[in-house]
Amino acid sequence: MPPGFVLTTAGVARLDDGSIRSEVLEAYRRLGEGPVAVRSSAVAEDLAEASFAGQQSTFLNVSGAEDLLRAVEACAASISAERAVAYRAALGFGEQA
Repeated sequence: MPPGFVLTTAGVARLDDGSIRSEVLEAYRRLGEGPVAVRSSAVAEDLAEASFAGQQSTFLNVSGAEDLLRAVEACAASISAERAVAYRAALGFGEQA
């Protein structure tokens, strides 16, 4: 597995908190501040009856602190993307599955 870090759902909910943003940037610094991928991972990612992989946006070759923060915010917001909402609704899952 390549090196990386995880921002929990609690962290995503507090993205406008300066300390969370600082932690994200510190983790990025520890990775060497090179290009990274920003992607989501649903709580119920791989179930027998559903696969949430690819329902939310993924951002590749993200470089730089500001671009990283924008990509994290856009990735988190993509839970409300039409395809993600429609997929969850079709399977009877709630809004934040």
